[in-house]
Amino acid sequence: MPRPSGRGWAAGACDDPAAAAWRHWTRVRLKTHREVPNMGRLATWHELLTVAPGRVSFRTVVVRDADGTPLTAESTLRVRSREELERSIAQVGFTVEDVRDAPDRPGREWVFIARRLLQWAASTGESDGARRPAV
Repeated sequence: MPRPSGRGWAAGACDDPAAAAWRHWTRVRLKTHREVPNMGRLATWHELLTVAPGRVSFRTVVVRDADGTPLTAESTLRVRSREELERSIAQVGFTVEDVRDAPDRPGREWVFIARRLLQWAASTGESDGARRPAV
């Protein structure tokens, strides 16, 4: 989510839950191969585990071609609506100036452009953007 730039502006990207990108997280669609120095050739993909209100869980699998041993990690993403994200941004003293499509993922990802509210910065003694509130 948005992080301050030090000049009162922040930008951040988030998947649009309406696009439900996780429906496409399959081994067949996402499997990639790449050479990694000192590791050799690796195959990587994601496997969808569960979809629940506000949450998507998945497993990332990495397999080293040399020995076929898989390394897995399970993760859960919190899926929030645009309104929820805008409320979170406001709670840390920013106002959303614009929400755009990501240029490389139109219709699937939002890019939030936010500006720090002067009253919030003044009330916290932050005129230089030194504090980095978590969203």
